[in-house]
Amino acid sequence: MPFTYNWAPNSYYFNNINIQPVPTSDLLVYVNSKDSSSYNGTGSTFFDLSGNGNNMTISNATWDSVNKVFNFNGTNSYIYTPNIYSQLITGNSVVSQTQEVWFKSSNNGIIIDETNNFNQTGWHDSQIEIVSGQVKGRYWNMSPPYLSLGSNITSQWNYACIRYNGSTNTIDGNFNGSFISSQSFTRQFGPSPAVIYYVLGGPSDATNMGSGAYFNGQIAIYRTYKRALTNTEITNNYNSQKGLFGL
Repeated sequence: MPFTYNWAPNSYYFNNINIQPVPTSDLLVYVNSKDSSSYNGTGSTFFDLSGNGNNMTISNATWDSVNKVFNFNGTNSYIYTPNIYSQLITGNSVVSQTQEVWFKSSNNGIIIDETNNFNQTGWHDSQIEIVSGQVKGRYWNMSPPYLSLGSNITSQWNYACIRYNGSTNTIDGNFNGSFISSQSFTRQFGPSPAVIYYVLGGPSDATNMGSGAYFNGQIAIYRTYKRALTNTEITNNYNSQKGLFGL
């Protein structure tokens, strides 16, 4: 009797043929709640996969063990990096940076914040934020109307990316695989003291693009690089992980 076997690969398999791994050059922080090496469901440490040991700390965000994502309550939940100021500027005097995040929410609020203290009394500004249903992005001190990345799609997971190229003094981004037109812009970066944290979900910030409210929703993946990724790299990063979210 011949042996038969029923193999039915899902769309994620086909969508990821020839997709390259996440680039690691100048990668400072990479956390991924879908990867048990980054979070296994217990504790307050969100482990960094970049190899730099920049583990993030979980504060009041709760774990969804079924979907393997973090829930943020819109009141006091956030997850933050250690101080990466020196790592960000070493060999990067023009402070180029790319940040990427996967999130899902039906509310306005801060997705990524930059701060040098959690009382928000020093250097602080929201950098990706949902404002009246639009996902906005910037680096400091970009003037309104900021980058309009796209309309928040509340029924699905969304990918947002902001990119600053300090060599060309341009800022742009990507939302769910589509690039946003670049704008001329010169970033200001001078926290005093020389400390910088990147925070998912908060804290609430008066230096905002909308309400500056705590994030109410879910976040799964965050990365930051100390360079401007290429379009090919950004597209690859989006395509390589969208299948984790049924896209």
